[in-house]
Amino acid sequence: METKRKIDFKQARDFGATVNVTFEFIRENFKNLFLSLLLIAGPVAVLLGILNSFNLLHLTGGAMYERAALNYLLMFFLFQMVIGAVYGYINLYLDSDIENITPTDVWEEVKKNFGKSAMTLLLGSIWVLLGTIILILPGVYLMVIFSIIFAVRYRENITFSDAFNRCSDLMKGYWWKTFGLLFVFGLLQVFFSYILQAPMLLLIISRVIGQGQENSFFSTFFLLITTIIGTFSYIFYSMFCIGMSFHYYSLVEKKEAAGLLEKIENMQEQA
Repeated sequence: METKRKIDFKQARDFGATVNVTFEFIRENFKNLFLSLLLIAGPVAVLLGILNSFNLLHLTGGAMYERAALNYLLMFFLFQMVIGAVYGYINLYLDSDIENITPTDVWEEVKKNFGKSAMTLLLGSIWVLLGTIILILPGVYLMVIFSIIFAVRYRENITFSDAFNRCSDLMKGYWWKTFGLLFVFGLLQVFFSYILQAPMLLLIISRVIGQGQENSFFSTFFLLITTIIGTFSYIFYSMFCIGMSFHYYSLVEKKEAAGLLEKIENMQEQA
């Protein structure tokens, strides 16, 4: 049986090629990757959707600060699950001979890298937030720098500070290209997200317009379902993670030609 050819991550790619290979990877790995995301991040998305629907039904109720804190905690955990699943899947894709990567395989990667990933997400968010508060431009600059930090930490297994320096070095001369990729993937993420969120948004608008009307069981149940479905839009963040992973390997190849040197060594060993 012929082994399926894997996509080569270690290639220097231009802007268009990075976008195209991202969709190629998603298309070829959609079943296994989506199932892994569904089983690993899905339960958190359901919990967040239930909480969001409860908050919409009780906008002026008590414990608002507690509910807001729980909401942010679940959002953080959901992003953490998506990030861990995607980069864990990519690591398995690159390093293992497994042709059919299962959610169990991905879950082991998520657990193994959970602490490192959570700390990266927390510290990176704080730095970008501080940069934005001080002045908008530093926040944007740091956001672009941090866009490849998960790929760096998962692949090179270095500390957060070393990973930040590594990102800064790789980004020299390619900051604007990275900003452009972030903009494109951001637009695509928003577009696909609104497809899932549209029913929830329409229902919220209709409920706001008819505030004086009594909420029926049907409308409340429909709000719950549409809110949960809308929450699954966060899974589209996986597209950004995959794109930035390809961009990271492209930058490494342009700066260091690591993939080319590896291919030369393999040819010498086979000769």
